[in-house]
Amino acid sequence: PVAAVPRHHNPARAALGRLAATGRGYVRFAVREPGLFRVAFTPCPNVVPAVGDHLGPYELLCAALDDCVAAGALPPERRQGADRLAWIGVHGLAMLTIDGPLPSGGAQFDDLVERTLDFIADGLGCRRIARRR
Repeated sequence: PVAAVPRHHNPARAALGRLAATGRGYVRFAVREPGLFRVAFTPCPNVVPAVGDHLGPYELLCAALDDCVAAGALPPERRQGADRLAWIGVHGLAMLTIDGPLPSGGAQFDDLVERTLDFIADGLGCRRIARRR
């Protein structure tokens, strides 16, 4: 999902797009592959290792947040702990979706994912993520 984020001339908007894509991919993977998700991502994020030359989901999140700081989309003083807060948001949404009671498909699910990502970005002090629609 991160690679599919369109290039944007505004670095802050591009960084926020990558941050949102990271969260979106995490939740959508949980819905598509709930068994694998439970095995791979339920432990503490610090113990989810990278696989080969690829970044693991936690490292992708940290890199996206660091990009947001570098691009001016996330105030540097808000970066510490932002990874944990963002992880809590998307992991909670993923678990409530695959275990119920939240919907796992359709427009209601898509809206819930996008609103959760906006809520996380707002809570972190990021500039508002433009909705994809």
